[in-house]
Amino acid sequence: TTTATTTTTTKTSSAKPPPSTLGRGENATHGSSSSSSRRVARKRKRQESESEREAEHTEEDDEPDCKGEAGSGDGSKERRPKEVNQFDTTIPEMSTTKRSKCKRPVVLATGLNATKTKKLKRLTSMGAKIVTEFTSKVTHIVCPEDTLVTRRTIKYLFGVLNHAWIVAFPWVELSVKRKYLVSEKPFEIRGDTVGNGAPKL
Repeated sequence: TTTATTTTTTKTSSAKPPPSTLGRGENATHGSSSSSSRRVARKRKRQESESEREAEHTEEDDEPDCKGEAGSGDGSKERRPKEVNQFDTTIPEMSTTKRSKCKRPVVLATGLNATKTKKLKRLTSMGAKIVTEFTSKVTHIVCPEDTLVTRRTIKYLFGVLNHAWIVAFPWVELSVKRKYLVSEKPFEIRGDTVGNGAPKL
């Protein structure tokens, strides 16, 4: 009886577990690790795509075609305030050589004397059209001042509402000197005698 019991115990302890249970834990651990890696890779790819889309949306044109900083005036582009010192009314750079991006400028003057009006007419040789009454086609309002603050006039206010370029007279002088219409940006009026920042709706 003792011999039979010993033999049975030896056979039982040496028996192998069913094949189906071998390596089950290792396979599960490997599968979980692989799945986690794929999730991390997909998340990283989504983040990169979102970053690219955000970079595309933040690209903006520095100077619109024939209108001031606000765009076309049809509400398609939101006006944002400039990061400038509103009390610094001097023209920042007279030596600019950049050209205006406006292809068909329509220029209206406000408050110019006879001498400045005569000089303004020289812009017609550079493709500008000089008008004496305001219409929605006006792209530029030229003010008589040599600084970036002007007086309020009806034409000036019409230009603000129409999002036209409102520029100081040195824009005309430098354009005549260069013999082409220079960039309006350094000469854009920042405000009026009633309050700085008035053109920025």
